[in-house]
Amino acid sequence: MSLTNPESAFTFLSRGALIQEFKIAGHNVVQSFPDANFYKTHNDAYLGETIGRTTNRVKGATLENLNGQSYKLAVNDGDYPNSLHGGLRGWGKQDFEGPKPVNRNGREGVQFRYLSRDGEEGYPGTVECLVWYTASMEGDKTVLEIEYQVELVGDECEETVCGVTNHSYFHVNPGMSTTEGTVITLGTDQYLELDQCQTPTGRITTFPSIPQPGKSFTLGATEPAIDDCFVMDTTAPQTCRLDTRSLPLRHLATISHPDTGLSLEIQSTEPAFQLYTGDGLCIPEAETDEGIKIPSRGKRSGIAIEPSRYVDCAGREEWRGMCRLRKVRTMPKEHRKRGRREETKRKREQEGDDAASKRQRSDEDEKRGNTVHDDFPYGAAGHVASAGPGEIPFYGLLDEEEQEYFKRADTMLELNQFSDAEQRDLFLANIYQEANGKELKIANSQSCSRLMERLILTSTPDQLKALFEKFSGHFLNLAQHRFASHCCETLFLQAAPIVSDESLALGKANPGSETKGSNTAERLLLDASKEFENNLGYLMTDAFASHTIRVLLVVLSGRPLVDAQTMSLLQSKKKENINVASREKPLPGVDSMERNVPDSFHVALDRMMKGIVAGLDTTSLRALACHPIANPLLQLVLDLEFRQSGKSKARDTTSLFRKLLPDDPPEEGTDSASFFSGILYDAIGSRLLEVLVTNSPGKTFKVLYHTLFRDRLHSLAKNETASYVLVKALERLNKEDLQEAVAELCPQIQILVDRSRTSVIKCLVGRCQVRGLDLQPLAAALGEAYGSKPQEKLKKMLRLDAVEAENLLNERRKQTDNQDATKAHASLLAQSMLEVPGPLRELLTEGILALEKRDLLLMAKDRSGTHVLQKSLTCGGDTAKYRRMIMPRLITLTLDLVTDPVGSHVVDACWQGSEGLSFLREKVAERLVQHETSLRDSVPGRAVWRNWKMDLYKTRLTDWMREAKGRTHGTKTGIQLARERYATRKQQQASHGKEGTRHRKTTSFRTGANAIVAAGQG
Repeated sequence: MSLTNPESAFTFLSRGALIQEFKIAGHNVVQSFPDANFYKTHNDAYLGETIGRTTNRVKGATLENLNGQSYKLAVNDGDYPNSLHGGLRGWGKQDFEGPKPVNRNGREGVQFRYLSRDGEEGYPGTVECLVWYTASMEGDKTVLEIEYQVELVGDECEETVCGVTNHSYFHVNPGMSTTEGTVITLGTDQYLELDQCQTPTGRITTFPSIPQPGKSFTLGATEPAIDDCFVMDTTAPQTCRLDTRSLPLRHLATISHPDTGLSLEIQSTEPAFQLYTGDGLCIPEAETDEGIKIPSRGKRSGIAIEPSRYVDCAGREEWRGMCRLRKVRTMPKEHRKRGRREETKRKREQEGDDAASKRQRSDEDEKRGNTVHDDFPYGAAGHVASAGPGEIPFYGLLDEEEQEYFKRADTMLELNQFSDAEQRDLFLANIYQEANGKELKIANSQSCSRLMERLILTSTPDQLKALFEKFSGHFLNLAQHRFASHCCETLFLQAAPIVSDESLALGKANPGSETKGSNTAERLLLDASKEFENNLGYLMTDAFASHTIRVLLVVLSGRPLVDAQTMSLLQSKKKENINVASREKPLPGVDSMERNVPDSFHVALDRMMKGIVAGLDTTSLRALACHPIANPLLQLVLDLEFRQSGKSKARDTTSLFRKLLPDDPPEEGTDSASFFSGILYDAIGSRLLEVLVTNSPGKTFKVLYHTLFRDRLHSLAKNETASYVLVKALERLNKEDLQEAVAELCPQIQILVDRSRTSVIKCLVGRCQVRGLDLQPLAAALGEAYGSKPQEKLKKMLRLDAVEAENLLNERRKQTDNQDATKAHASLLAQSMLEVPGPLRELLTEGILALEKRDLLLMAKDRSGTHVLQKSLTCGGDTAKYRRMIMPRLITLTLDLVTDPVGSHVVDACWQGSEGLSFLREKVAERLVQHETSLRDSVPGRAVWRNWKMDLYKTRLTDWMREAKGRTHGTKTGIQLARERYATRKQQQASHGKEGTRHRKTTSFRTGANAIVAAGQG
């Protein structure tokens, strides 16, 4: 299989579905044989093979208590009584069907298939294994992806074990016979400690002879000698899915050689990997039938990196959940007519619904520490069930007539085509009446749960509390359901402002009273929190319940519900947005302000946070820091600890902060420093590190910065993941440290620009302005990085050269769908530069002025570029000269922009951009009036017409001109003056009484002629 780059190619053989050739820059970086027949006679070292049915070693070559019996496997581990790599003739020694050319996920690839029969090498059950190799180019990088899928297809047994990996030996200096001089960087330093049989003792600890994760070490002639299993996820026995393909790729290792410049990075979704430096390799010299000599391969002639589950997970019952493969069951045919629940369950399993068929731990499993998995094939769409207390109850199904009614009701509420509010309220009352007693069924229904959310959103406080009582006692189960969990979250969020309103009303009605009825929103929320308290440990890693718990914690804390930081923790990417069309404003209290919550909430919050941390030691919590589901919850708990208790929480030994950092301050060489280094480059764990850096006490941060950041600024800034943590650290630096950081990072600006690490540059710009540092060096470095000519700098920064008029819609769609985050970050950098008077602002304004008319129009219509153009008009400061020059050019583009959904915002910004330049405002208004019809025919045009107050321009030009010239301060309209005169007369009447009335009558009689004349003139 070849790529577009002729120096990159792959060759695969059906024997073991193995990799024979992996070319980078014309060099084959895997050890191999040129003749396929040699893999049958000389491949005792497993070169390139697909390993199975299990990987690595099974201690004692025995599987105990599987299907209620023991299975004896082949012993083939040299001096040790273990089964190695699937046995004497594992999958690497078998002939697969293939290679079959396929298109996998839009990329060129090949597929192999193998059917492993029941009893092969002693393993029970017939299983089918599929292997896909897909190749692609990412820039100048050659990428090979391997995907495995194994399914139990035979009827011989109920369960078996499986594990698959590839056993290629990599060699990135083909000119040498050994790997001496190869540089290795690992993503972890945790490994499985081994016993005398080379199998794990069960203890996970730090590997003694390699540096911290992210730091490199070099292989010598004999040292270090490694043949160990390194652990990426220390909680895998409890949390690892049977199918890990939907998880993000994690960096396992990078190997490179300075002499060749070749570099190889291995990433995987697996929780562990075996690193073998090849000290036992011994492949003798051979010769092909054509007389071609194959050189011998001795010790350390290749490096094997094998992503996998834990070693001996098949043999250890407490780890077997990682590799236990169960048969996929279906209901008998005769039961299908009345088994709608099972039919729904089967349908959801086919769609990959990982919440539809959750199973819980049995008492026996609980004692052994086993995690019971769903009945899905290894590598197929599936999910590890969260272990919890007891079975999740079944709340029943709506019948077809009920489903149809509630679906139709949901549609009508969404369309909101009622004649008046009274008709809508009557319709809602009918829905409540019909839903009475069916609330839990509706919440669990895939088709009707949206209606329940909509009912919660439209409920009055009394209706909401009535619904809350229906859910009470069931929150633990509902929170673990895919659809009902969303209803729980909406219920908690809508109850939050009612608590504040009730507290305020109670204080006014009976100040000082603490007695409250049972049916209050406060009591209902407290009861809900108690349902979760004893189950928080396992709910942390539940895909749905963990999200519900985060919402409840925020509600109890009084934290704002709609600020950016809170929403990022509460919003679900997969949750459908449920709107209520008739709502004109949000519920009272649901805003960006801190909420006043009762003291009982603080007590409940503290109890829940302690429940989350309790029972977990430092090792477990650090492992959960990299867990994709548990990590956001840990972020929130850590943030709330500091919000609720301040920096004093750092001294509490039971706090999450202290458990994560037991040896605070984290000096170099401590476990805490190693932990920080390990998660700094992890896409998930680094988010928790951001919270730690932001909230840690000053003393801790100072040590942390000097230990972890100070000497690695340039490397951290260049890394896609670590750069975000670095930004949080830079935001806390004092003036001296910041100046030192700027001096070190300025020479790296060119590299940061090339790699689109603009968030670091943006942070430097903002912090230098706050600390009062000289921005000239930064401006000079940016100017040099983006080009020589002003327009080139701007177009390169905002990537305007990639925008064409014909593909503008596609560009907008990409930015809307967040597929082009690079442009968004560049736009934010440019906007921050415009906020700073001086050379940085001039760099951008000169570029805008130098743009040709066509490029200026494209910039105004580009979703990222338009914000920069608007900011240049509204940033304030000494920009009058720039605005005088750019405004006439924008006026000529008014007609092109005003009806464009993006460009019209630039026309809106022109009002503020022409401040002090009223003659330019008049010109814009004249153009708008000329095209009034086209403006009124489009939504953006109508918005511009309204924002520019064009109705006032047409009816009362003098008032509009007064506003355009900025003379509205102190000026009153005619109606305002009339109201003031009327108020003055009423006040005079009240003060002078009857005497004043008689005086006015006399005056009127004596000067009536004059009064009549005055009235006529008026």
